[in-house]
Amino acid sequence: MSHEVLVLANGESFAATEMAYSVWTSHKETYPDNREDGSACQIELTVDIAEVHFTATPGRMNEGDTGQLSIGDGFCGITILHVEKTADDSLLVGARARKHVSWKPLE
Repeated sequence: MSHEVLVLANGESFAATEMAYSVWTSHKETYPDNREDGSACQIELTVDIAEVHFTATPGRMNEGDTGQLSIGDGFCGITILHVEKTADDSLLVGARARKHVSWKPLE
């Protein structure tokens, strides 16, 4: 069975299987930044967001925990929305996934 890897911000890691994503939606976010010369500027990030559900190996995981989830050849940031323990101590997890797709400086 293939799996992805979830690493929480506290360093604990889990194997994640049976991945199911909602439709990824894109939106743009603007943030302040600094140019190489130190002057202020704005950057625009394109961010994809989806709900993801998966089964994880046993361990401690709580609502609100954050981390990184491997997805194919990359990673996305996640925030745990709910966790349910199964009869075999596996975890059924629902999370919000965010991946930065691109960025560009705004003039």
